[in-house]
Amino acid sequence: MVSFNSTRQAAKAAYDMARVRPDEIDFAEVHDAFTIFEIMGSEDLGFFPPGQGWQAAMSGETSAQGGLPINPSGGLKARGHPVGASGLAQVVEAHWLLTGRVEPERRLPKEPKIALTQSIGGLGNNNLVTILVPAERPLYPKGRWHCPYDPEIVPLSPAPPEPLPQNLSAKVVSCTRLNTPPEGFQAPLDLVLARAKGGWMTLAHWQGGEPPKPGGGAELELVEGRYRAGPAPGLGESLANKAGWALRKFTKGGKEKAGAGVEDDVPKEGGEEKAS
Repeated sequence: MVSFNSTRQAAKAAYDMARVRPDEIDFAEVHDAFTIFEIMGSEDLGFFPPGQGWQAAMSGETSAQGGLPINPSGGLKARGHPVGASGLAQVVEAHWLLTGRVEPERRLPKEPKIALTQSIGGLGNNNLVTILVPAERPLYPKGRWHCPYDPEIVPLSPAPPEPLPQNLSAKVVSCTRLNTPPEGFQAPLDLVLARAKGGWMTLAHWQGGEPPKPGGGAELELVEGRYRAGPAPGLGESLANKAGWALRKFTKGGKEKAGAGVEDDVPKEGGEEKAS
């Protein structure tokens, strides 16, 4: 992954709404929860051509003293990432810098007039771009206006069906492991992006041991509105699971032997009834 569709879409909408070009931005606060995100963001926002964001960072172009300062506040890496509050913090930091409400050593060489903030939400599919301009600038200026920023937008995958299927087989597109997951989830948290028949995709909580490799199969089950995923069984394993289910179904007194294996479930003499 080298780009976020949602950042490009949000940036295009923001530039058109504010009637501001990327080259008019004096500084930007870019979501850098991961180091690569700042580079991806600088390209998605139209500051640098695809594949050249890293060169701008290495040359000092995006430093506080550079031609286009990015994250002069220090970004998420320095300030921290309080998740829901990060986007708001970016806007506040940008306003402080635009209005000179920062320490002298934090001020930029050139007095800024226009700032941009970019925040990543959800799974990179709920990204926001905000442009701050002087109050005296007309909000909806008259006349024709054309923004040269025209990013390539990758076609979106089909929407999932409604209602969501309870069980389905899917192919693993990608997977990740969060060693420090959000509150309420046990670490490590393994997540997979899976593509179902029909092309629509969904995120699922992987509960099948080690995370799978992309391209492999997975079985998904909808539990309380969220998908849980496990490995797709091979033919032999599938038959064994079905046999185990059939033998467990007909135990003495109509009770299941939860957790028993296929071999343990074989009816013994003078004991359980045989499966029909």
